[in-house]
Amino acid sequence: MVRGRWNAFTLIELLVVIAIIAVLAALLLPVLAKAKQSALRTQCLNQQKQIAMAVHMYAHDYQDYVVYPNWGSYNPGWLYVPNPPGSGPPAWPAPAPGSADAPYFAGFLADYVARNWRIYRCPADPTNAPFWDQRLNRMSTYVMNGAAMGYRSGPPLGQKTHKLGMFKAESYMMWEPNDAPASYNDGASNPNATEGPSKRHVLGCTVTCYDGHSYFLKFVIFLNQANAKPSFGWCDPDSPTGDGNGCSLW
Repeated sequence: MVRGRWNAFTLIELLVVIAIIAVLAALLLPVLAKAKQSALRTQCLNQQKQIAMAVHMYAHDYQDYVVYPNWGSYNPGWLYVPNPPGSGPPAWPAPAPGSADAPYFAGFLADYVARNWRIYRCPADPTNAPFWDQRLNRMSTYVMNGAAMGYRSGPPLGQKTHKLGMFKAESYMMWEPNDAPASYNDGASNPNATEGPSKRHVLGCTVTCYDGHSYFLKFVIFLNQANAKPSFGWCDPDSPTGDGNGCSLW
């Protein structure tokens, strides 16, 4: 009688296979991570383009005025309505009873984006981020440029904005700020190094211009422009330095 013979891997063969798998994983994981980052960035760009389209539709309906950027704590604007005035961004999610997402529906752009509040949130902006709980504005990843109303400090209720046609096409209307709580005290920011670009997309952030186009801007370029006045960031249209000094709205 011939005994059966067992076919099995030797220890050396197993170690070789494990080593090959480890090498392949080391090669593929960075590629997969890069592909994921690219997908998140693309989604973020598309969302900002939709918001830009909403801003243009709003301006068309309101004599070309830029929607109020929710700068300060009194004025209702693109993202939300302070209730009562002076209270700043409403809590999100909203407390029960009622819809947790109700604060979005009062914003001036809500109907222009078909109440799809999710486009205000970058997919790379998680709610478990280190500073999330310290943010007053948790409703949006994106902020508008305070240039729309000349960066006026403490704007009163009823503050006007500039008209859309006054801005240079390539000036920044919206961007992703860094994660510091100061960047999210309301719905708008200064285009400076403190409230400026995020590294959420590793090398930079997405920006949207006043003509409605969006693109990926490298962090270093944004910071260089933050130190120049006027610039694509500091772009108040009737201020010689772009930072609101001499703004006709004040």
